Amino acid sequence: MGQRPTATTGAANKADQYGLGSYPAIIREPLVAIRMLASAGVVATVDHVRTISLLRLHNRLVDRRRRAKFVDVLERATNAEPLRVRSTTPEEVVQAVHCAPLPSKTVLWAIDAAGIDPAEYDLVDVGSGWGFALAVASELPFRGLTGIEFDRGFHDMAVRNFDAFAANGSVAPGRVALKHESALEAELPGEPLVVLLANPFGELIMARFLDRLAASVKKYPRPVVILYVNPTQAHLFDRSEVDEIALRGTAATLLRLFSPYRVRAYRWNG
Repeated sequence: MGQRPTATTGAANKADQYGLGSYPAIIREPLVAIRMLASAGVVATVDHVRTISLLRLHNRLVDRRRRAKFVDVLERATNAEPLRVRSTTPEEVVQAVHCAPLPSKTVLWAIDAAGIDPAEYDLVDVGSGWGFALAVASELPFRGLTGIEFDRGFHDMAVRNFDAFAANGSVAPGRVALKHESALEAELPGEPLVVLLANPFGELIMARFLDRLAASVKKYPRPVVILYVNPTQAHLFDRSEVDEIALRGTAATLLRLFSPYRVRAYRWNG
């Protein structure tokens, strides 16, 4: 999911978890760190602080101008609304991860480090939210771009954003297809495919989505690459038909040092 990397590491989620969501940031964040030290230990606390610090650096120094071009902007991690989603099962709503901004550099570095030539692939963002990652990907020459989002509110934000981009000429009309659908129902393009998953859902739904992807590859044999941001369910990719792609080059180093989130890449063998 191109927008949902923060289920376990987002500042807003940790503050809510510790009952500190209403506190001003200058007070809230030190208190979160203190409580994390007591409950989760030094390693988890350091990882949390690193993630939040890097997110802020990306938002303020790298993505501020990009975000200013959007007519609708999501400022913090936000839950899907159960009454406005399209889903196949109640578990899909329960296991959906908060929608949150994903740094542009994480997307671009991941594509580069995985050795992907955008001109050879369509890209699908599963859990595309308000469209930020799709807008970043539209700067590259992907053959086609599709966003799949099951929450009507996030989908409508993306529609308004890409209508504005089409009006000002920054993205060609029709270049990005936006689908208000469940990831377990949406039809995937039958062309060579890059699938962007920014930690979109929990283990049960991820397993079902991978089964659906396997069926799609069987029906339309083609190269499929998965970019998995914040790979909390990476063990589900331990399948005979899937190989992990080693991330290489300068982009891989930048991901490791400066991305708030880890990325793993996989190739589906059709």
